[in-house]
Amino acid sequence: MAGYVELLVEVRRQARADGWYQQADDIRRRLGVLGAGLNDGPTATSWSFTDPDAGAG
Repeated sequence: MAGYVELLVEVRRQARADGWYQQADDIRRRLGVLGAGLNDGPTATSWSFTDPDAGAG
């Protein structure tokens, strides 16, 4: 599942760069449902699973 999250984080990064903030917010919310928390830094976004079981399976 980590590869899927990485892909969505990259799509979200591009959406933000293109000014598609609503879409970027939607992706953030959906990642949260999957158990992935995002941390937007000044130059990059990092992420981690907020639920220890989220990445299993």
